[in-house]
Amino acid sequence: MLDGIDLVVEAASPQAVKEIVPHILENGKDVILMSVEALLNSDLRKKLKNITKKSNSKIYVPSGEITGLDGVKAASIGKIYQVNLITRKPPKSFGISVERETIVYEGKTKDAARKFPTNMDTAATLSITCDKEVDVKIIADPNIDHTSHEIHMMGDFGELKTITYNKEYPVNPKTTVLAVYSVIKLLKSLNTN
Repeated sequence: MLDGIDLVVEAASPQAVKEIVPHILENGKDVILMSVEALLNSDLRKKLKNITKKSNSKIYVPSGEITGLDGVKAASIGKIYQVNLITRKPPKSFGISVERETIVYEGKTKDAARKFPTNMDTAATLSITCDKEVDVKIIADPNIDHTSHEIHMMGDFGELKTITYNKEYPVNPKTTVLAVYSVIKLLKSLNTN
């Protein structure tokens, strides 16, 4: 079934990561993981890591919908005091209708991923990159037609702030143009090696 395949791009769901990705990795195939929130499950993360060691396979995680991950990675070498993420999305992203800006969640990454399993890949990517729980605030904003992510991080390195405004990807409005571009860029970089 996986003959002739070197790399699989997972873009299904955290459940697919749990059920299908281990089999792919066990067969020595590399995976680009889009449903990063699945890696917040520490047992699954350990399992996948062990499989990659045994099978000599790799898991790649694209930067997705946010910018500044290179700075976040570098900063995580020192002590990180605080990481905040404010995500704003149109209400339809959550299947709700609101008249004004409404906070739909405020808390930590793992709990956010449980409550919004298909909307928290950005928080998961940030949390995994800096190896720290992120304080997440999710806002449904009827005045916008895009998704935005604001990161504020403080640590030994100083302070980092980024804001990314993402347009919906026309073919699949559940994702953004930048998320799609991040996978394309990763594929191109792997192809040059």
